[in-house]
Amino acid sequence: AIELDQVPHEIQGIVKAVNGLLDRLDKALSRERRFTADAAHELRTPIAALKVHAYNLRLSTTHDEREQSQQHLDAGIHRMERLVAQLLALSRIENGGGTPAHRRIDLTATVQRHERDCAALGAADGKRIRLAAEPATVLGDEPVIDALVRNLLDNAVRYAPPDGTIAVRVGRDGDRAMLVVEDSGPGIPEEARERVFDRFHRELGTGVEGSGLGLSIVAQALQLHGGEIALDTSPTLGGLRATVTLPAV
Repeated sequence: AIELDQVPHEIQGIVKAVNGLLDRLDKALSRERRFTADAAHELRTPIAALKVHAYNLRLSTTHDEREQSQQHLDAGIHRMERLVAQLLALSRIENGGGTPAHRRIDLTATVQRHERDCAALGAADGKRIRLAAEPATVLGDEPVIDALVRNLLDNAVRYAPPDGTIAVRVGRDGDRAMLVVEDSGPGIPEEARERVFDRFHRELGTGVEGSGLGLSIVAQALQLHGGEIALDTSPTLGGLRATVTLPAV
């Protein structure tokens, strides 16, 4: 940008317009870079699930096993197609391209759907997911809520150790819908719990690969929906406990 006090008064209007254009271009490029990183992060888990289902299909020895694996594979491909649409919707929201279409969303069904995929991924390492589900409905933008749930469960499965446990609970607490995700992983030190919501921030020493985008996507989704998240230590599993609340319908 060019400083206005460094140019003649007669052309300051033009310089101001050029500065505004450069600023908008810089913001647009930043949004595109963030979207590319988000897309790579979001697509990793469903691609891994497809690989698991394809592997199971190859190992199937009976007609029933092949049929079940094929159904899982078809469902995974459908979810992949849906995820691409969701990423585009997220990009439009972040870019200010439109107002989120708020409607009734069955939060419990959303959690159950992602729990099935995460359970398939974790089973290879002996990881177990315990799900306690009660009815909960929220008013919001479906792609954004979907991304919120997916990232919370994906984080828990990735950070839980082999043969570890993930506990998921969804339901209502008064006029709030609640989603609690706990794991038996290393957790997050108290002094680092605010930083983990920053894009690309990753705590060292966890031994888990990642882009550092999962919790930042969660925070963005909650900001759009008047929700809140609290991080602490799981009293039963010893790892991280993430408690999300949203206005319930």
